[in-house]
Amino acid sequence: MTNRTKQIATLATVTTLGLLYGRYRQEKKQALHTLRKNSQTIPVKDGVVDLATQGEGPAVLILHGGGGGYEQGAAIGQLLELNQHKVISVSRPGHRRTPLTVGTTLSQQAQLFCDVLDHYQIDKAYIIAMSAGGMSGLQFAIDHPTRCAGLILLSAQGPSLVQTRPAAYWLWLLNLVLSVGDFPFWLMSKIGLWHLLTTHMDNNKLHDGPTNGILQGIFPVTDWRDGTLNDLEQLLSLEHMSLESIQVPTLLAHGDADVIVSHHVAVATQQRIPHAQLQTIANGSHLMVNTHGREIGQIVTQFMTSAQTTTP
Repeated sequence: MTNRTKQIATLATVTTLGLLYGRYRQEKKQALHTLRKNSQTIPVKDGVVDLATQGEGPAVLILHGGGGGYEQGAAIGQLLELNQHKVISVSRPGHRRTPLTVGTTLSQQAQLFCDVLDHYQIDKAYIIAMSAGGMSGLQFAIDHPTRCAGLILLSAQGPSLVQTRPAAYWLWLLNLVLSVGDFPFWLMSKIGLWHLLTTHMDNNKLHDGPTNGILQGIFPVTDWRDGTLNDLEQLLSLEHMSLESIQVPTLLAHGDADVIVSHHVAVATQQRIPHAQLQTIANGSHLMVNTHGREIGQIVTQFMTSAQTTTP
């Protein structure tokens, strides 16, 4: 290759990267604009909480998993058809506009959720916690039972996850996503690599459109990375969690095909919580709310109806 050819190739590469970076910055700006437009912040003792609300009726507070924020909770509310409830979808500390400083530990996060309920003058609410949100959901039921009408855990982490651990492939994938940054992740998504890596996450049924809201906010990564890293730290540093003290009605719904949080985690959690119910979703993956939303919604609605008659 001649020097002239090398110069042309270098110029073409730099120009292409410049154009791609410009497109990336535009799409990141638009993604953040959309995320901010669809939520609000409310004041709490040590800062603010980013959240969205929808509907009216008995309150449901939804705690999202990793890889996003309040928009996951809003999507869960729609997928489960919680139309007769006031759904409050929070961004947990370190996700979106909720700073990590308002709740680093699980107990601090549980108190933070009480502050959210206080803001809306709500005495008690059903808690729906998905994936990584399961740990702070469990802590809420332990610390504030009078504020919890019922606890619903969907594909949720539990203390035994430290021993069982997700499949090595998913740990590697999470580490990759958290380490590459926004621009490389954006490039991965544009060439289809992200879809290829996650093609089996939901039994090959991941799809576009409004029902794919569980993952729609994964870009930009830096808008939720601190919170997800803290989730991992809280889980790995956990020494004891008094699940046996939970007295609120508790439902666990977990797929038998979940490779991120094994079904064994749900079994172990259910066995330690008095009178807890476990519903196993056949062929349900970690994102089973995408593919089994109506089925899970019916289970959740029946559970909440039953809980209303068994709690004061």
